[in-house]
Amino acid sequence: MAVPRGRLLGGCSAINDTFVTRGTKADYDRIADMGNPGWSWKEMLPFFKASETFHSTEWHQADLDIHGTDGPLHISMTPLAPISEKILESFIDSGFDYKPDMFVQGDYEGVGHIGRTVYNGICTTSADFIHKYERTNLTVRTDVFVDRIILEKNNEKECPYKAVGVEAHDDTNGQPIIIKARKEIILSAGQILTLCICMSTLFIDGLPYNPINGEGVFTVNTFLCGPQARGTVRLLSKDPTSKPIIDHAYLDNDLDVAVLAEGCRLCHEIIMNGRGTKDIIVGAWPKIISHPNDMIGWKEHVRTFASSGSHPAGTCKMAPESDPMGVVDSRLRVRNVKGLRVADISILPILNNGHPQILAYAIGEKVASMILQDVDVSK
Repeated sequence: MAVPRGRLLGGCSAINDTFVTRGTKADYDRIADMGNPGWSWKEMLPFFKASETFHSTEWHQADLDIHGTDGPLHISMTPLAPISEKILESFIDSGFDYKPDMFVQGDYEGVGHIGRTVYNGICTTSADFIHKYERTNLTVRTDVFVDRIILEKNNEKECPYKAVGVEAHDDTNGQPIIIKARKEIILSAGQILTLCICMSTLFIDGLPYNPINGEGVFTVNTFLCGPQARGTVRLLSKDPTSKPIIDHAYLDNDLDVAVLAEGCRLCHEIIMNGRGTKDIIVGAWPKIISHPNDMIGWKEHVRTFASSGSHPAGTCKMAPESDPMGVVDSRLRVRNVKGLRVADISILPILNNGHPQILAYAIGEKVASMILQDVDVSK
């Protein structure tokens, strides 16, 4: 299974679906209860707001108290297509409460609208965090691939090593690059490559079947939130440019299969019988297939057609010292290494219920706040 990554300034934020879904309050309260102080919903909300400038519209009933007004990400509600209005009507007709701003309020029980990091037809990405500010103390290098962290012995019992720089190379010509750090190194290479850099450091027949006219077809996606299966990422070799071995372990857990199958069945029932869509649905497409009619069939449907949502997480887990699987503490400091933090989705002990884009920005805002709290300005 392919694992696409964004190889441009802005990374995966420049190629994703731009959805703004923060997750539920329970997600963050659970993370805090797992021994990670400072990560509850109440404590994370200011960092969500800090990253965004929300643009309200007349047709959308936004809860302005939970939105930001001066961040680099421009967020708006794009008007729904007519078929989306019909689908919304069917869900409400099936008993779902209408909550216009539910995907950022922390309560996902209902149906509502998803904001996007798009305003006036222009997408904003993580690159906009630097475009807005002209800083003399910021240098951005593109086409540079980080190979490993440079460690030195450190005379501290709790941190026997200290991160002092990075080894990298110019991706255009292969020339090696050494970058030294005066204070800290913040590793934000994403869910896959962050772990690979850490491990490299430690171990010195058919054609697509498409509608002829491109019309008359729509898809309702069902996402499995909170999967129980756990995958692995391993290095293929000592060569930092070699692709890692990734085992997603998707659907290895029977509960994951059952939950996803029930989600597909429920969405099918709503679309086929809901007031907004029942009179315009002809049936399955392409016509050579049919929808399942029992749970055994839906489970087989899931095993046959399920694909990745492209948002793995948790490869550098945040956890208390008592957890042997932990990589960073609640202040995102790598265990046993001074001067090295991780700040991306890889630190999550559990994935939030939703698209993690906005959470990635909030993690960045939070680690910036923690660095300012910890820094010795006299040095």
